[in-house]
This record gives sequence, C-alpha cells and structure tokens, in this order.
Amino acid sequence: MESSKKQRSSIWGVLGREAWLKARAQEVAGSTDRVEAGKRVLSELMAVASDLKVHSKVTYVKFLRAHIKEACPDMNDSDLPSAPSALYQAANAAERVNVQERFQAAPRIYGNLLIAKMTSALQHGITHRQAPQVLLCLGYLVGLRANDLNTAHERRSGIEVFHVNLDRDIDFAGIVFEEGTATTTPCVGTLLNFRPSKHNGSKEPVQYATPFICDSVFYPLMREALAFLRAPETQECRCTTRISDYPSVPSGPERSQEWRSIFPKVIESFGFYEAVHEDDREQHVKFTANLGRSFVAACIEQGRFQLGPNLQPIRAVELSLGHSPLSTQNVNYLKLDVRPISQVPDVVLRDLHKDKRVAIGEENEDAVVSYGVVLVKASIDVLLCHNKRKLSDVTNIYAHDNDS
Repeated sequence: MESSKKQRSSIWGVLGREAWLKARAQEVAGSTDRVEAGKRVLSELMAVASDLKVHSKVTYVKFLRAHIKEACPDMNDSDLPSAPSALYQAANAAERVNVQERFQAAPRIYGNLLIAKMTSALQHGITHRQAPQVLLCLGYLVGLRANDLNTAHERRSGIEVFHVNLDRDIDFAGIVFEEGTATTTPCVGTLLNFRPSKHNGSKEPVQYATPFICDSVFYPLMREALAFLRAPETQECRCTTRISDYPSVPSGPERSQEWRSIFPKVIESFGFYEAVHEDDREQHVKFTANLGRSFVAACIEQGRFQLGPNLQPIRAVELSLGHSPLSTQNVNYLKLDVRPISQVPDVVLRDLHKDKRVAIGEENEDAVVSYGVVLVKASIDVLLCHNKRKLSDVTNIYAHDNDS
C-alpha cells in the first residue's frame, strides 16, 4: 500500500497532483489557441497516468477539465479536452465487472415486499407525526442521501452552519422541457434536489432529479410526507428519545441519533426483516438510513422501471443518485440483490440532458434542473405548447396525472 501511494505521488512530481493539474490549466489559459493547448495537456496527462487504473484516468480528466474551466471561465465546455471514447468504454466495462463481482455475494432482499413495508410504515409515521420514521422510510423510496430532507441536520462550511430549507431546496418535477423546441411532457413521481446534504456551501451543488420507486398509486402519499416534513410544527417539535414515547408522543427530526433506541422497535413492528432472505437476516443487512440509498439504486438497476431510449441501468443509477458521469461511487451502492422486482407498469424513466432537456419545478417555475432522471407517464402523448414552457400552461390539463 505504501509503495502504491509513493508511485502515485511520484508521477506528479514533487509538488503533487493538484499543482501539476493547475500548472497545465495555466498553460491552456496563457495559450493563443486554448483548444489545441487543451489537447496537448490532455496527451501529457494520459502519458503521466498511463500505468493507472482506467477509472483513475477518467477521474483525472475530470479534474483537469475543472481546473481549465476555473482558469478559463469563458471557455465553452465543448472546447475543453475530452478523454478518448475508448477510455470511457473501458471504464464502463470495468464498472460492469465490478458490479457483477459484488452481485455474486450480495445480500438478498425481497424488493417488492420491502417497498410495501416502507410505504406502510411511512403512512403510520405521518399519521402519528413521527418525523424520524418518515425520514427513514423515504430514504428507501427515493434516491436522496439520508439527511437531504432532514431540516434538523447541521451542514457546515467553515464556521458557517446552515440547514436544508425544504420549501427552497426540494421541489416536485412538474414538466420536462425540450430545450430549443416547443415540446413539454408532464412528470410524475419525481423530486428535484437543489441542495444535497453533501453540499457544504463551498461550491455549486450538483442539482439533480430523482424518482420515487413506489407504485404510482402512492405518489400522493409522498406529497403528504413532504408536506409533513415542511410543516413548521414538525420542524419545531422536540425529537423524542424514550421508547415509551413511541408512537403516542409526536417527534421532530433527529439532530444527533436521538432515535438509536427507538429505530429497532420500528424495524421490528413493521417486520422489515421479513423482507430479507433468511440466510442474510441481521448478519449482513442493517436497516440504517444509509442502506436506503443502496436499496433504491438496486431497484433501479435491477428493473423497477422501464427505461427510456438509450438509458442503460447503471447510467440510470448514476443519474438517480446525482453522481458525476462514470463515478467510481456507483458500484459502492450496488450491493444488494432485490430480484425479482416488479416493474412499475405505467411510467417510463427518462434521462435529462444538459442544454437539450430540463425538468421544471411544479411549485416554482424558476426551479430548473438539467441532470438526473424523471418519470413520465408511459402512455402520455407529448404536448406541444407553442413556445410556452411555463408549468401553469400544462398543469391544469394534467392535474389528475400528477397525483396518480
């Protein structure tokens, strides 16, 4: 391990990787032909990284592009150096192998049963005003991070402390707009995440659209859950700590694992382990908030949705989780076997493309996301709005569809 670290550091010289990349970016910035300079420094990068793994090469190309963009903010993205297509193909192939290897030893969960149990526990949590329970269940039904919907979670940037604002940072996707055309399509069962909990305020967050994996009949329940979490009385409510208080005493969201003794009772009460294969119960599967994101990823990768044209399962996972292209983090979430999993029959999962297709918020028409995936009705006809992209122009026609 020590020799491997030494090898990686030595290829960048005595000043290290960041200094190497910044120096190459400055070369591009000072050139009279930035495009050609970008190609030249990319070739240098490929030579320096020739002995590294394919995913490392892809990652360093991303870093180089980011440094060049920072040094040349007026440079178009299309003019930035791009890795050869063969490199991306090799990275895809390597990721498929990694996924398959993990799949062979993956804990087995009955996906359909766990989704049903989570929706039942979610309804119970809303009815009895148990915010930690609602947040746990939502984590198994939509591809957000554990604290993306937790208003009590403290996010830090230096000395600044801030919290998620569910009225500003989360919205339901209302329509998909084909950029440069008059074509819009209503969305269903999709959230727009404008400020993920991983964002610390130091740079622009990766905003993305992500779907609910429950059956479409439960989309109104998802709206009810978000409305409950948005309510001032929920956010101001004290988080309970005693098992004897559950579920008779309402509880606000957790700030610091106040429910560590209550969650086991919730898990037992709703029989979550009944959805785990007998050989994998408790030894391999722990129903934590973090496992929910892996469960959602597995459901999407293993067939929960009909996928739109050219959208591959692993890419669908990547977009649903808000990861950057060819992220090495994808495989870390594909660690469960949820097959067989029923396909939601009346929706299609479509990817968003920058500058070609964007998702517009349902509650805020200025809320626009161009990354991620959205759900649309499988049988819906594309609506032509004659150059009108505002959500108000289409919601009255499709009001029932958005709630079904």
